[in-house]
Amino acid sequence: MARLRDYTTQDREEPSEMLANFEEMHRQGDITREEFRTIQSATQHHVRDRVSDVDSPPKHGESTVE
Repeated sequence: MARLRDYTTQDREEPSEMLANFEEMHRQGDITREEFRTIQSATQHHVRDRVSDVDSPPKHGESTVE
């Protein structure tokens, strides 16, 4: 199971890489400008949430191990 988890963790793209791919899809006409902007907004919110999770200390009773 750990091998699978390591594989999928390594295959995740960084948000900037994902946005670049979606931007290319938009340029090629595969997605609309509205779809790209929705994806862009969702990605930015996800990154902000991840950063705030890292910066916040664990609440009482929460485990720091994932």
